Amino acid sequence: MFFNLITIVAFVVGAVLCGRAKRDHGKAATLGMIGCLLLVLSVLVRTPTIFAIDFQRDLGLSAASLGVIFAVVGLLETILLLAGFALLVAGVVARRGPRPQPPAPPQGYGYGQPAPPQGPGYGPQR
Repeated sequence: MFFNLITIVAFVVGAVLCGRAKRDHGKAATLGMIGCLLLVLSVLVRTPTIFAIDFQRDLGLSAASLGVIFAVVGLLETILLLAGFALLVAGVVARRGPRPQPPAPPQGYGYGQPAPPQGPGYGPQR
């Protein structure tokens, strides 16, 4: 159970980081965020099966019915894992938009250089 909690925390942190990077990376970050959330869901689907064997007799389940439950949960978990992993990979290889160009330096005396002092005779002629 402890390892499932660590895994869930890791995937939630990944989803939050992807959400924060959405402004810079756009669609790629969205794909990564959805992938992380699907991976969280896959862990949440798997977690109740840890307790199923302990409560098998209390629930009145036979070994065969428990096997069917494990098979269905395993299939659902596999689908979620594959979809989440595929979306993470798609987010990594997705094209990103063109990066914004840095602002052009101001024209005139040069970037970062002050204008020469205005003395007598430099003003507008009357």
